[in-house]
Order: sequence, then C-alpha cells, then structure tokens
Amino acid sequence: GVPLPYSRTAGPLSVDGPVYRGYERSQTGALIAAAQLGNRYLLTPGDLWREVVEQQVLPGVGRDVFARNRAGVDADDPPGTFGQPAGFRFVAFTPDVASIQLVSRFPTSGNLQVVTVTVKWARGDWRLELQPDGGSSPTAQRARVDLPEPLSPTTPSVWPFLSLKLTPCTALNSRLPNRPRLIQKLLARPRASST
Repeated sequence: GVPLPYSRTAGPLSVDGPVYRGYERSQTGALIAAAQLGNRYLLTPGDLWREVVEQQVLPGVGRDVFARNRAGVDADDPPGTFGQPAGFRFVAFTPDVASIQLVSRFPTSGNLQVVTVTVKWARGDWRLELQPDGGSSPTAQRARVDLPEPLSPTTPSVWPFLSLKLTPCTALNSRLPNRPRLIQKLLARPRASST
C-alpha cells in the first residue's frame, strides 16, 4: 500500500467507501487532497476506482480517457511496487487551484519519480484535474532532491516550501473489519503535521 497524509483539520474529514473527501480550502488541504486523490484514482482496486473517478476527478476529456484506459487493469501489485511519498513542491496556489509536484520513492529500486498534480476547488472540495491524455502530470519529470552533508538518505531536504512530516503508517485492520484486505492497504494513513 501507499501511506497517505491526513489532518484532523485539513482533511480528509469524511470517508464513504473508497471516496475520501472534505479537504480544507488551504495550501495544506490542497496538498493532502493532491496526495490522496492522486493515488486513489489510480490504485483503488476492483471497480471501486470508478467511484473515486466519478466523484473526485473533474469531468472532461482526461477523465474519459483515463476511465477507458483503467478499465480491466488490476491494481493488486505486490508490496514494494508503489512509490512512497518522499516530498513535494507547490508550483502554484490560489484558493481555487493548486498545482503541486509530488515526489515518490520506489522502495525496491530507490528511484524517485515526480508527478505534477493539479487540484481545483469545485462543489465545496478539492477535485483532481487530469490532462487530455488521462494522466495527472503534463510531462515526464525527474526528481531533484538536495541531501544534507554528509549525504544522508534519512534526512533529505526536498524543497524549502510548506512540508508535511510523515510518521510511519499503522495498520487499520481492527478499525476496518468489513473491508477487503487490499482496500485496507489503500486506506492506511500516516499522521501528518505541518513543519
């Protein structure tokens, strides 16, 4: 699974099946929504991804292309397959739209990936906007991570912007007894706090 950030005040404040909603209209709310939605629309298993896309991805050509491409793809990959959150940078922010670069580190290879995610405030919440090709990012990108001296992978400084401190994810199995195990992996959330 992928540990995703959340905040008691910035969201998500409501969970309805695979749909996590109720993000604060702020930089922190936009960042958390970008991380949550940017993963959930891709990785929610079975047909539940359709609910996420229908409710949390803005209508348009990108959403239609993504839905056609995603149909029939199984997101039940082995552990270590998915990138883990490693950093971010705000490209732009207003109370109505945020463009955020999200950095993921792949545990098995150590490789970094950067995607640019755009969320827009619509119908009282942040919604994901997809590119016309169905992806979230306009171009392929490489991560630039500045490591402190001496080089230490345990304390990277990605960018000098608002950041979240992620703490290890804890299992939610006891709190989610009626959810299939695969969905529980996607629902596990680390604590996040502003630093």
